[in-house]
Amino acid sequence: MEDEVPIFTVRHAPGLDGQRGGLTQLFESPFETRSRKDARGDDIVFTGPVSVTYESPSVIDPVHNLQIGEIIAGIYREFDAVLRVRDILRESYIPYKAMVEQR
Repeated sequence: MEDEVPIFTVRHAPGLDGQRGGLTQLFESPFETRSRKDARGDDIVFTGPVSVTYESPSVIDPVHNLQIGEIIAGIYREFDAVLRVRDILRESYIPYKAMVEQR
């Protein structure tokens, strides 16, 4: 089984020497996966009953605050993945001088 899932990511490079400003990019990356195989050559994929717990809540990534509705499926799959940049969809550069003038 080979799949490609689009992933959208934002990258920000801060201004030089700790100054404000910098470069921000929104880009699309194809996330390509190739299933790992067992000794018989079958994909390593399991399905079955599932539950969701948040053992380590994080202030930085507060996904534990999302309410869980109905769980539709649980899948375990082993795969190798490659993440590449396909297209930069939007780019914004704000020099430090421009930020000072906006104040």
